[in-house]
Amino acid sequence: MPRDASEPAGAVQELPCTAAARTQEQLLSELLCAAPVGLVQMDEQGTVQLANPAAVALLRPLLRERALAHFFADLASVAPELQGLVEACGDALGPLLDDHRLEATGLNA
Repeated sequence: MPRDASEPAGAVQELPCTAAARTQEQLLSELLCAAPVGLVQMDEQGTVQLANPAAVALLRPLLRERALAHFFADLASVAPELQGLVEACGDALGPLLDDHRLEATGLNA
């Protein structure tokens, strides 16, 4: 999906959750929006390019009111192992952290 020229560089692309025109891109966006699981697309450095509503909702308590922009840095305080796990996957594509659980203790501290 093309970015709006007014968006700042590095801004996370929000999925448009509408039932408007039924192009393939729109259908894919609607599917991702409706997915009951969190889906995050990022580059090799962890810069978030896309996050569906379920991912944002699941990660919100861990982000402590910050926007999700850099996956590894944003979650380093609760999951410092993430970057190493992704790097160990090499050039693999697809689900990299399937079934990985974060121990989210001490969030109210």
